[in-house]
Parts: sequence; C-alpha cells; structure tokens
Amino acid sequence: MSQKPTTQPTDSQAPKVTTCEASQVSDHTDVPPIVSAKTPKDIIQLAQLYDESTTLPNKSNHAPELLLAHPDFAAHMKAFMYNVWDNLGAKIIINNVYRTPTKSNAMIAKYKKYIADGGDPRNKVRPSTTSFHLYGMAMDFNPTLKDGTLLGKSSKSYGKNSLPKAWIDSGIVAQGQSVNLYWGGVWTGNSYDPIHFDFRNVAGTSASVKSLVKQQNVEPNRVILSPPPTS
Repeated sequence: MSQKPTTQPTDSQAPKVTTCEASQVSDHTDVPPIVSAKTPKDIIQLAQLYDESTTLPNKSNHAPELLLAHPDFAAHMKAFMYNVWDNLGAKIIINNVYRTPTKSNAMIAKYKKYIADGGDPRNKVRPSTTSFHLYGMAMDFNPTLKDGTLLGKSSKSYGKNSLPKAWIDSGIVAQGQSVNLYWGGVWTGNSYDPIHFDFRNVAGTSASVKSLVKQQNVEPNRVILSPPPTS
C-alpha cells in the first residue's frame, strides 16, 4: 500500500449532506455491525483503517450516508474511500446512497406527472425500480483528485472530466473494482453513470435482494444477505 499523503486537509469545507433520516447524525457515527459472511476479511480491515484514519477528509459528509447504507456495503464503501485517499490522495464527496421506499415512490410519481404534462422523456431519466439504491447498496459520488481535478457525470458541467477516459485514467475506477464494486461508467447512452458504484458483484441481482427483503420482512437496507460467520 502506498504511503499516505502528508497533508492533512480538514472536512470543514465539505458540503454537508442532509437527509430526513440522518440530519442529526454526528460526524463519526458508527454504522451497524458487519455480520455477513459475504464481507471478506481484507474489506473489514480496510474499513477499520478508514475508521482509524485521522487524515482522511470529508468524514462528516460520509457519516450520514454510511449510517443509511447496508452494513456490508458500508464496509466496502469505507474500503474504497480509504484506498482512494491512501493510494491516490483523492477526496470523495458522497451524494446519495439509500433511496427509501417513500423517496422512490415520490420520484416515480414526479416522473409520471412530468410525462403526463407533456414532458419529453428524452430529457429526463425514468427513476429505476430495480436500483441498488433501494437497498442502500449503491453510492453516487464525486471525487476530487490530488491535483484538484473534480470528476463528474454531466459533460455540460464537467466537460472532458465526465468522460470514461478521465475516470479510468484517474485510478478511481480501478480502486472501486479492487474492492469488488460495480462501476456505472460501463453503461452507455442516457444510462451512463460514472459517479455510481453498486453492490451487484456481491449481492447478486436486484430481484434476488428484493426477494430476500420480502422473505425477511425487514427494512430494505437491513436485509441479511447471508448467515453471519460462525466464529
């Protein structure tokens, strides 16, 4: 693992992410215990390094989203963000992780009204009913690279820094894939989503997760993916 950057940026200037479920969460609130046998030891170790780091920036932005994330996915998020900082000196701002059933229904209703009012579907993305955000198993984020470059999704806002090449060349994609996250930058057309990583490589299909939620009758972001370890 590469040497940590010697600078110690603070997260005091990071945008504060506020959600109705997590508006009062403190900067370093612990996420629920990691119980799934699907969480490898190396991921748990990296997540612990994230927790212990005193230099990793933007933790106050991360905390409410980590709290709402599925616990197994939260560990992978921490592993990713630790590696990005430790290996690349890049900072992560999280935009969205868990889309509650209420929020999802509101987004779908808003889209349907837009279409009913004569809106052009080519100008608005239809909210997904199979998104891993519905289970707290996806993250949308923006990285700021060590040289200050901010990567994003919209070519109008980010220009060349929204292109697949910029993302891949930055090393961000490789760091996500190294902890088994799936990158939305492989999608094309209106589905292109380079700011997105999700958990399908570990959790399986969205349909299979939905089935587990129904069987267990639990909050979607707290579904048990596999039995806890025996030791």
